[in-house]
Amino acid sequence: MGKKTELLNLPTRLLLVEMGSNKRWKRIVGFGAVAGVVLGGASIAVIRAADTREAAALEGAWTDLNACLVGAPLAAGETPSSRVKNVQLAVVGTPKDKRAKAGELSWPAACAPAAFTLAEHAPSAQEKGAELGESASALAKAAKADSTATSDLGALVDKLWADAAAAKLKAGAAPAQGAPVAPKPATALFTGEQMTALPRFLSGNFSLSAVQEAASNGADKLYFLVDQKEALEGPAFCSADGSETLRCVKVPPAAAKASPGLRLWGTTEEKAQPFYFTGDRGQAGIYSQGGKDAVASVVAYGASARSDGALFLLAKGEGKDIKLVVAKPTGAPMDVPGLASGDFESSTGAALLWDWLVYKGPGKPGHLFAKKLAAEGIGASAAVDVGEIDDAPQDRVEKDALVTGCRSDEATAVRLRGLRSDWIAMYAAGRWASPARAGTRAGALTCHGADAVTTQIAHAVEQNKDYAVITQSKCTSSGCTTTKVNLREAFAGISEIVPADQSAVAAADLGGKLLVVWNGGYAGGLRMRLAAPERFKEAEDVLLTDGRGARGLSTITEVRILPAAKYAIVLLGTTSGVRALRVDASGTVKAAASSN
Repeated sequence: MGKKTELLNLPTRLLLVEMGSNKRWKRIVGFGAVAGVVLGGASIAVIRAADTREAAALEGAWTDLNACLVGAPLAAGETPSSRVKNVQLAVVGTPKDKRAKAGELSWPAACAPAAFTLAEHAPSAQEKGAELGESASALAKAAKADSTATSDLGALVDKLWADAAAAKLKAGAAPAQGAPVAPKPATALFTGEQMTALPRFLSGNFSLSAVQEAASNGADKLYFLVDQKEALEGPAFCSADGSETLRCVKVPPAAAKASPGLRLWGTTEEKAQPFYFTGDRGQAGIYSQGGKDAVASVVAYGASARSDGALFLLAKGEGKDIKLVVAKPTGAPMDVPGLASGDFESSTGAALLWDWLVYKGPGKPGHLFAKKLAAEGIGASAAVDVGEIDDAPQDRVEKDALVTGCRSDEATAVRLRGLRSDWIAMYAAGRWASPARAGTRAGALTCHGADAVTTQIAHAVEQNKDYAVITQSKCTSSGCTTTKVNLREAFAGISEIVPADQSAVAAADLGGKLLVVWNGGYAGGLRMRLAAPERFKEAEDVLLTDGRGARGLSTITEVRILPAAKYAIVLLGTTSGVRALRVDASGTVKAAASSN
């Protein structure tokens, strides 16, 4: 009001100056009326010009702030806070040295000057000027302090936009030349609302640590078990065939009573169904999919579910002896002769992998042997000496099997646990290749084509950030090559999107590429990269969902990948239950659902 009052008093001051001499009085009287009109009109013009300049400055600041904070005009139904959230998700996924030019502020700090200017000129607004100034000032201060683009500006943004609407403030067509413009917003495959609307996998009330996988058989089939008794459905067996529908059934009551403690032990031929093992590797009973009674009760060091419904078991015998037990769909299980206990170094160094018996022989250095199985058990052909292994598995029972395998349409891979690293032996084109040392120990094992790939994650948590190192060994009949991916290097110092702990990141091979899914927290969202390991650092993130919940917390609680040869199932623990996604080797992501 001070500036307008000063302008209104201007005619009076000019008149007094003109009246300084009595000799001029008559002339003044003569021209008084005219002068008053002229000067009054001039003051009004000056006031109007000042108002115009204020309005222009206000509109310009609002235009610049819109361009800087949200970018392009909002779409129908889109809120300012949701746009800012998506811009923020794009910014935090960009290396810090690429967020702005040298000497310039990065988003959203770069938007603070426009917000401060808006607050300065807001009192001149015809309506709600005071409220507009307060909300603009609050946002300006918050944006200026947000150097990492991780603050939640949503409430401040929506308040300012509401006050601007109440003040009838409209943005111009384009910002001032050289004014900062918002980065392109990220586009999530599933918005937070869409993710919540996806059907929950089973009841959703289970921990992903309760998921137990079966060995990969190279076909489109994928088998796993949800071994959680407290889940609404109880323990459940699920299978996938490459589609977006996962078929899940309840575990039969006879086996379910052993939960937690169920396993899908051994391997399964393409036309067979896995068996449930309870107790110590089946000691408390082994059950078929619909069986009411146990088909056998043995401590199994290996198992192979056959396409004719039979189950081959490599079991503990008397003392240190190992025996082969065959349980057919009908009748009692039978011991099959043909195994000599002296051929085995230990029970833990042997397994049944589909139609092969593989084991490490005694002595140092030892050798890996493979013997073909026949329809009734032990085949007539002699065991094949696959090759020397100078680093044997430990002679004790571990949680995981020491001899495991995977199979594709072209090859079978055997992995033997070593003291320092694993050994991989390949059977392809009708012959065994000598074992090769992998660069990993344990981890996921997958087969596709003539390749076997092991993926191991070594977690390294620092200040609630898991800078994990992912190691992959790709093995063929010619040997193994190893590649390491350090998340600290792959994320190029972007600490805002680093997973918090080991439950927030999962990795696996998918069609010869490295698939990593991780939760970048409230600011980073749920992200995915799929690329060859050596090109992983340069690959772009795929934003699966923003994952923003209440009180600055992420809605994602756990991540798990179940890999097959040509696709993978990604299980997501969320604050509203478990969801499932299907990812294929091309990177296409679709929602997956369970059905009975």
